[in-house]
Amino acid sequence: MKKSLLIICMMLGMATAFAQNKAVNKAEQLLKQNKLSEAKEQIDAAVNDEKTKDKAKTWYTRGQIYAAIATSEDASVKAISENAIAEAAQSFRKAQELEPNPTSPFNALSDQALNGLWGVYINNGAKAYEAQNYEVAVVEFDKALQVIPTDTTASLYAGVAAQQLGDRDRSAKYFYNLLDAGYADKDIFYTLIAYERDQKQDYAKAREVIKRGKEAFPDEVEFRKQEVALLLKEDKTSEAVNELKQAISAEPKNPDLHFNLGYLNEELGDQAAAIAAYKKALEVDPTHKNSAFNLAVIHYNRAADLVKEANNLGLSKEEAKKGAEMRKRATEYFKEAVPYVENALRLHPDNRTLMEITMVTYDRAGEKAKADALSKQLDSME
Repeated sequence: MKKSLLIICMMLGMATAFAQNKAVNKAEQLLKQNKLSEAKEQIDAAVNDEKTKDKAKTWYTRGQIYAAIATSEDASVKAISENAIAEAAQSFRKAQELEPNPTSPFNALSDQALNGLWGVYINNGAKAYEAQNYEVAVVEFDKALQVIPTDTTASLYAGVAAQQLGDRDRSAKYFYNLLDAGYADKDIFYTLIAYERDQKQDYAKAREVIKRGKEAFPDEVEFRKQEVALLLKEDKTSEAVNELKQAISAEPKNPDLHFNLGYLNEELGDQAAAIAAYKKALEVDPTHKNSAFNLAVIHYNRAADLVKEANNLGLSKEEAKKGAEMRKRATEYFKEAVPYVENALRLHPDNRTLMEITMVTYDRAGEKAKADALSKQLDSME
């Protein structure tokens, strides 16, 4: 008797489970028959039913149905759901939440389905981009982002495609997605800085992007240069100088801060202060490349500009005399420049511009042998 009761109970349990899964199973069958409207009705009912709403299979099946709607080429099918992509992605993720173990069946299947759906739109976007149909490319890459919102590939390609359209607002949206996802690329930062500064004229936002760029690339001097340039653009010269001086007081052994002060003074036209700051940076760090480079350029330009000025003088006796005096002074400047260009070249041995500057400096300073040696080295590089 007890055995009979046990069998009856087991059968009742199986019947109940079957009844619970009936809508899900029916939705699966309708999906196989490509009857997506009916399948959607069945599965939407199942995810709202107390008996089936917490089943991973229910949500995985819903994801499949909505994915089929989203990827259908039939406009009448697409009209069944305006948000089919988002609904499919949300359903697959819900299935994974209900089966959190990555090796469990519906977690693994949902992961495959998400990547497969993402791949469809990435491929569509790539084909459109290759065909120079950039508007379609943006739309398709955006669909991929609806599947995996943190995907950096889709954000990058969508942003670049939007750039091709000249749509800087849309490209900025996708590039900000990249930053928020932890994607660190200097060009993306530079693009967003220019966007906020030049197009939006939102200098506070531009400084915010610069700050993020400095955090991502602490050794990248260009961000500091852009920060100084932005402050100058806002006519906040004293603020820029004060901020740098305060920072130097707090970190006197930071060569980058001294370099920034030098660069700012250059922008302000105070060459003597710039030279002093660059020299201080090199005192702190003798291998500070950017300070060495700028010092070399300042000293070279001082001499070269004087020669150019002399060459532009007229042919009168008085002007000829003045020109000769200027060239003589320029020669002294070139001699003074020698140790600076040599030091910069030592730190930038493969920099062709520096090699050419150094060669001219040697020649003008009367060190012909060194100039000839550098000339031969440059010829061999060609």
